[in-house]
Amino acid sequence: MIVVGGDGGSSVLRRHIVGVLTRIALRVVTEDVALDVNIVSGLEHQYNVHSFEWPADFPKPDTKGRPLGEIYLNPDFIAEKNQDFDHLLIHGFLHLVGYDHVQEDDRMKMEMREDELLRFLE
Repeated sequence: MIVVGGDGGSSVLRRHIVGVLTRIALRVVTEDVALDVNIVSGLEHQYNVHSFEWPADFPKPDTKGRPLGEIYLNPDFIAEKNQDFDHLLIHGFLHLVGYDHVQEDDRMKMEMREDELLRFLE
């Protein structure tokens, strides 16, 4: 279950987000998952993507699937910095399923997975 909210983004962008996440989730996890994606508009928010895991005891009674967390995307900032939207969406999702880039070897694993998923979307 993927819920897209926030104050920005067209219906086309929202459908695109659901489509990308649905396709990559099938390649990354074996069970149904639930997450929220929030689109933040405007350049006053100086970030491209943030992910926040829901605590294990976070109440989500209406959720079907393993609750993962939330991804916040700022398409205006992403466009301003000429960054790839799908890459950042995948990056945020991978954080929610346990990938990280604190250590060099973890960063390399995450980047390889991102590249694999981007090729899959082509």
